[in-house]
Amino acid sequence: LTVDPLPQLVSRLRSRHAGIEMRVSDPGSPGGVTVAVRQGAAEIGLTTLPVKADALTTRSLWSQRIVLAMSPALAEGLPDPLPQEMIRHLPLILEKDDRLADALPAPPPESVGIRCAHRQAIWELVMAGAGAALLPEGIAAGMLTGVVLRRTDPEIRRDVGVVYREDQLSPAG
Repeated sequence: LTVDPLPQLVSRLRSRHAGIEMRVSDPGSPGGVTVAVRQGAAEIGLTTLPVKADALTTRSLWSQRIVLAMSPALAEGLPDPLPQEMIRHLPLILEKDDRLADALPAPPPESVGIRCAHRQAIWELVMAGAGAALLPEGIAAGMLTGVVLRRTDPEIRRDVGVVYREDQLSPAG
C-alpha cells in the first residue's frame, strides 16, 4: 500500500489541503496499523481489510485485483486466467508473512522458492526470472517491466481501507 495507493492518496489530499502536514510511517502489518491508531501514534491508518478494529471505525475504499507476475519463459503455455490450483506448481516468491498467499489453496512447501523481507526486491526477482509473485495489478502493471501478468480463477482480490478513531479526528482527518 505504500506504493499503491498511498502516493496517489497523499497527492490528492495535499492538493486539496496544501497547508496540512502529513507524516507517513510503516507499522509493518495491518495489526500494527490498528495499534498505531488505537494508541494515538497515527490519526488514520491505511490498511488491508478486514482488521480487528474493536472501538475503531473502518471504511473500505476499494478492492484491488491480485495477479500473478512472472517471466515470459515461466508464463509460456499457461492459460489466462490461471486456475489457482496451477499456482501450486510454480516457483513462488512470497513476502515474509505474505497475506496474499492466504487466499490460495495451501501451496506445498516445495512451491515456495523464495521468501523475501523486501517488497521491492520481490519485483526485481520476478523481473530477473527467479519465480512468480502475487501482486496488486496496479503495481505489477506499473512497476514491473518484461513480465507477463496472469489473472487467477477464481479471482483474488484484497480490500483496501482506512481505520481511525471517529471521536478523535482532526479537521484535516
